[in-house]
Amino acid sequence: MDEAENRTGAPGGGQPTRVTPGVPPAVGPDTETVRRELNETRRADEASNGGDQAQDAKGQAQEKAGEVKEQAQQKADGVKGQAQEKVNQVKQAAPDQINQAASAIQEQAGQNPLPFAVAGALLAGFVIGRVSKKS
Repeated sequence: MDEAENRTGAPGGGQPTRVTPGVPPAVGPDTETVRRELNETRRADEASNGGDQAQDAKGQAQEKAGEVKEQAQQKADGVKGQAQEKVNQVKQAAPDQINQAASAIQEQAGQNPLPFAVAGALLAGFVIGRVSKKS
């Protein structure tokens, strides 16, 4: 046997055949023929169907995308509702907390007015300085 025949598996060193693992070399050419016929049959089926399968797959993909989008929207609405509830709770609690803080500050100012007078003077100076720079 010639060295070219050994490498290609075809007599005379002709067209090589695809070697499939686990398939004996004697069956290789028949396997290639069957594969080729199968591919031709598939192409003919696809051409005769007019791409119906492709259209079906595209439609199914669009339906699935719509379902996923709808589920995401529902989740987002749920989270938005929960956030709105928290905001409302904070808004309701805020006036009470502000009133408590203000009363605590008033008590401390009544007991020791000097630090609050200094802080008020600094704040007034800051505000007057900002207003005078803009003029």
